[in-house]
Amino acid sequence: MEWIMISIRRKAKITIQLQGILIAVAAVLLQQCHVSGEACGQEELSNCAKPLQVLSSTSELSFVTKREDLDKLCPDLRIGVECIRSYTRRCMDINQRDHFNKLYEGTNEMVKDLCEDENYKEDFLRHTPCMHMIKKSYEKCATNYQETMNRIAEENNNPTTTTTTTTKSPWSSDLSNYVVLGRNTEVQQIKENKTALSPEQEYIKTICWNINK
Repeated sequence: MEWIMISIRRKAKITIQLQGILIAVAAVLLQQCHVSGEACGQEELSNCAKPLQVLSSTSELSFVTKREDLDKLCPDLRIGVECIRSYTRRCMDINQRDHFNKLYEGTNEMVKDLCEDENYKEDFLRHTPCMHMIKKSYEKCATNYQETMNRIAEENNNPTTTTTTTTKSPWSSDLSNYVVLGRNTEVQQIKENKTALSPEQEYIKTICWNINK
């Protein structure tokens, strides 16, 4: 059971990374990437990430039950990782690349484990039936999490006039982007913030901490 929970958390983080990088971070980085003659648009980065979508928490990876099926995924996964690595070398300076790689680290580790670590492969295949059994319940939770995070970020990006409080919400737009990416430091800042949160924010805050355990 412990292995399954660890695997679920890893898949959750990868889902967050894939969505967050392409939505929240990539747009910021790409604004600074002006490389003459290079294909450095967001579409190129999205295409690189497509093979990696199979690793997300809502993918069909849980249906892989044979070693042969798992091995068939690895070439495409490696292509996706190498495509992203090539993109960052061509289109980002060293600081942007270091930041991007830190955000993408969990995805790279998952690919390495699935394709190179024999013990991890055996564990993955052994627990696949159980993971498939809880897939629908987890997908519902993951979807609710993403929708609520997006709603909170949207509300902070488009504040409405209110006289209820003058205290700045800990869920500022910049901070929300980092929480979506599962950054431990920013989650810790929220944990230490004494500002009262709404029930919805408390619910999401709890999910964030659980994912990052």
